[in-house]
Amino acid sequence: VNEGTFGPNRDPNKDFPRSTDGELSIGWYLYHPDSKETRSLPELGEKLHVLQTCEKADKILGLSEYDVEPGIEDCVSMVNELRKKSSEPQVSAEHVKAFKGGSLLRRIGETRDACEGLRTAWNAAREDIQHAQTVCAKNGMVFAVDEFKQNTNRTEECRKMFGRHLLMHSVIRDKFMTTNQGCQFIETLYQATK
Repeated sequence: VNEGTFGPNRDPNKDFPRSTDGELSIGWYLYHPDSKETRSLPELGEKLHVLQTCEKADKILGLSEYDVEPGIEDCVSMVNELRKKSSEPQVSAEHVKAFKGGSLLRRIGETRDACEGLRTAWNAAREDIQHAQTVCAKNGMVFAVDEFKQNTNRTEECRKMFGRHLLMHSVIRDKFMTTNQGCQFIETLYQATK
């Protein structure tokens, strides 16, 4: 996250320009590697907690980007390929199981496991994330994009946590809360082939 290389161009200068309409871009502030706050949280224990929570968030985001997302993309691609090759309007469980020598079925299982790993990591980190947000709020930084400009007591640790907070909520929404997409799509495929 700190390098800002997760954007569509994998280039923080293109994906997170410094200003938009003459104002500091929140994307640049949160994700560009040149963005840093000079102030730090005053209490060492709170500072360490927020930084350790950022590391947990990075692991969650890494699971999503490198384990879950490629699996979902592979499964969607293979299902689309199977639909094109099938003469029937509905693809049966038997077709899924047999497609490419069972590779689609294996990929569904692997991706389902990755989705469960992501869900488990998210659930395990939620309390720490909430505590980190409380620490930041207590120190004057609110985790709300529409209130970003009102945050006058910004610290480096909370800047990092805020960026991860936004990314994680996007990941969790996309992977688990969007009907027939993400991990819900994988679970539907898995259940249909049991």
